Amino acid sequence: MIPLLLLGHKRFQIKTPETPSLKDLYHTREDRSEEHVWEEYRTEEYRSFFSKLQTGVKTLIGYPDYLHSLALDSTKRFMLDRLEPDGTLYNYFGSTFFMIFALLSIGYSKKDPVIQKAVAGLKGMACSVEGHTHIQFTTPHVWNTSLISYALQEAGISSKDLTVKAANQYLLSRQHYMYGDWLIHNPNAIPGGWGFSDLNTMNPDVDDTTASLRALAKQLQAKPDNRDSWQRGVSFTISMQNDDGGFPAFERNNDHKWLHLLPIEGSKYLLTDPSTADLTGRTLEFLGNYTNMKKQEEVSKRAVDWLLEDQKRDGSWYGALGHLLSIRHMVCTDWHEGRRTIH
Repeated sequence: MIPLLLLGHKRFQIKTPETPSLKDLYHTREDRSEEHVWEEYRTEEYRSFFSKLQTGVKTLIGYPDYLHSLALDSTKRFMLDRLEPDGTLYNYFGSTFFMIFALLSIGYSKKDPVIQKAVAGLKGMACSVEGHTHIQFTTPHVWNTSLISYALQEAGISSKDLTVKAANQYLLSRQHYMYGDWLIHNPNAIPGGWGFSDLNTMNPDVDDTTASLRALAKQLQAKPDNRDSWQRGVSFTISMQNDDGGFPAFERNNDHKWLHLLPIEGSKYLLTDPSTADLTGRTLEFLGNYTNMKKQEEVSKRAVDWLLEDQKRDGSWYGALGHLLSIRHMVCTDWHEGRRTIH
């Protein structure tokens, strides 16, 4: 969002002889659907709101130029402060791609070290598919490795096996030690989670953290030297529980309903991070089967209560992507009191 806001402000464009015509994407007044008309109406409402806001700012003598300069500087600093070791923004293709153009829009040279390193980072995400270059949205190394290591151990392969040991050593090397934006809504937690991609160092999520801990459980619980890594991972997971009892992905207590009103497709999951049944279910399974903490009962009870409230009338639950997902709960305690029993 930050690079896009800067690009929109600068109205930045780069055209080449190979730039395709996009005229066929424009709707004429005659072929606009009712949905498009309604979206235009909503957009005009927002434009009116921001126009009034802008007018108000301009009445503050001496402040508009200062605020404009401050905003540009803060936007640039936001991006540069979140660069990963490979030069990408958050280790994601989309955010890095738009960051490159955002920096160009404010005068950066194509040969600037920041841009060159970012481009190199994007090239590092490239792979070949049927002879064509494909750039992944991000690398899935941590997620894939944690699932495969766990599956091998569940299939009977020892945690001392060379393949499993190498996979788990990789996972340990990717545990986070840096504070990220999650600190804003979770100020009392310390780093200890895992992210999805290979070079993600500051943007952990609950799902990758519990997946990595499952894969590492036997190794970390068996060796006293590794207990700190285990405790940090578990503590970070528990700290992410929302006040409503469920679990989010990246940020706790970030479900501000007014953000759903912004004219952005999928804003509910792009701009907010509500509790979801799939994340809550998998976190419950992890806590129930792999931890033995005193606080676990309180955490699990609140999560179960949230899941019971979230169950749909047809008996199903919906996951973070809006798809119907089966939720497996293996909580050690059955909850009765006239309610459905959770296993």
